[in-house]
Amino acid sequence: ATQVQPRQVPAISLDDYVLQERYGKVDVIKIDVEGAEREVFAGMHGLLASQSPPGAILFESSTAPECADLLRSRGYDVRGVYYSLGRGLQFLDVDDRETRDRLTRDFQGQPTLDYLALHRMGSIHTFGSLAERSRRQLSRTRRVLRVWT
Repeated sequence: ATQVQPRQVPAISLDDYVLQERYGKVDVIKIDVEGAEREVFAGMHGLLASQSPPGAILFESSTAPECADLLRSRGYDVRGVYYSLGRGLQFLDVDDRETRDRLTRDFQGQPTLDYLALHRMGSIHTFGSLAERSRRQLSRTRRVLRVWT
């Protein structure tokens, strides 16, 4: 068996990184940190509280309700997100534990779902517009596939 030795690596908060790199507006943030979402959100407190917060945040989390509460307090709507081959992009209520549990059971090997947070004032899309766009794309894909078969 291989033993892995822990290593310390330098880290910086997202607030400090955005300031240090002199980024203007950050439009989208993707977070995949294997359970450390709360720490990431704590490190982007200033960005979330700014006059121009990110329009969209995509994250994977096993603590989605707590993350959603924090994001809601900062003006975000948060939904679970998954893709259905039959219906396209689908969104579910973060607090719908029954559906969340069923989906994680059905998506074997995926212990958590992805979540999308859209800022009420900063996003150019809504969950409805994203789902509709996905359905249109799915419809085009089906037409192409019918031509090929």
